[in-house]
Parts: sequence; structure tokens; C-alpha cells
Amino acid sequence: MAKQFILLLTLALLSSTAAFTPILTQQTSRQSFHLSARSRSKQDKSPRPNPAAGDFVEDDFDGINMIQLLGLKRLKKKARKNKRVLNQKIREGKVVQDEEGVWVPRSN
Repeated sequence: MAKQFILLLTLALLSSTAAFTPILTQQTSRQSFHLSARSRSKQDKSPRPNPAAGDFVEDDFDGINMIQLLGLKRLKKKARKNKRVLNQKIREGKVVQDEEGVWVPRSN
């Protein structure tokens, strides 16, 4: 009888604390993300190009995933800021649309 009581008590305690235990898959994915971020930062120990010394600086970012590099929230924030600045320039008359529909600075 005492063993059954202890077993039921242990089972009740485990089930009541199940909500406070971390889920293994979320914890594992977070750890793997942090480990991959650390490994990427360790791999990126190459010397940085110095434009003042005439080193080559890459300007072509076509093959780079900007969402992964900068983050989706940051890119959305930058897009909102750029749109706000463009709208302000349009209201002030500093930019006009050309034949292709691209906004360009107004030529006086």
C-alpha cells in the first residue's frame, strides 16, 4: 500500500511540473543555432579588406541571403525607413519619376 501511494505521489508531482520543464526540441534548436553562429564567427577570422590600402571591397551582393545575414525584422525596418524618406522627398518635390517609373532626383 505504501509503495502504491509513493508511486502515485511521484506520478502526480511529475505531471504537475511538466509545464515548467523545457521542451527538448526547442532547446536543441536554440543550442544548434547558437553553435552554428559561433562556428560561423570562428570561421570568419580572415583579415578584413582595407579600402584605404587599395584592397578589393566586394560590391556585388546578389548571391547573399540578406534575411539570414541581417534578420527579417531589421530588413523590414530599413524598408519602412526608406519608404518614409522617399515619401518625404516626394512631398518636398526633390524627386520625380522617370519614363521607367523609377524615382530620380529632380533636375532644375
